Amino acid sequence: MIESLTAGAGRGARAALIALLQDVVDDGASVGFLPPLSVAEAGEYWDGVFEAVDGARGCSGSRERRAMASPARCSSTSRSGRTAITGRS
Repeated sequence: MIESLTAGAGRGARAALIALLQDVVDDGASVGFLPPLSVAEAGEYWDGVFEAVDGARGCSGSRERRAMASPARCSSTSRSGRTAITGRS
């Protein structure tokens, strides 16, 4: 199921999102990180996503059996009016 996420909901799922990012990196996904991905580095990444989502127009992620199954894809408008896409769909 795909659902909209707020920054607060993302922060609530932070540990699951970190574990998910580590899993996909360890499995060889080309998402901008090399294994082994530390909890600290994955956490910094998601903290940046949450910060971007605070002013975002939208963010979505998917869940399977109440666990995060896919990282979020978010779009936000910066102060300059440009749209930025953060995360992975």
